[in-house]
Amino acid sequence: MTPSRVNAEEILGGLADLIAEKIKAHFEKPEVHQKRLFTVAEAAAYLGRTATSVRHLVRRGELPRVQRGDNRVLLDRGDLDQWIELGKTR
Repeated sequence: MTPSRVNAEEILGGLADLIAEKIKAHFEKPEVHQKRLFTVAEAAAYLGRTATSVRHLVRRGELPRVQRGDNRVLLDRGDLDQWIELGKTR
């Protein structure tokens, strides 16, 4: 190989390693995906739905909610995962 070809491959390899590290670090952060209780907006993002559609699912009893004295509605990630699994077809 020519020197410029080797240099380009080293640069691309280094860039690929940096990108892989950034992606890994992003998914290891304790963010929404690792929380147990989600707000309606977070649950909507997790499910790929709108907040309005999540509120409808809660109202219809399709998604259980956790509600404390402050009237804030929270949704358990496990319930969201179960709702996803129940919606799968083969």
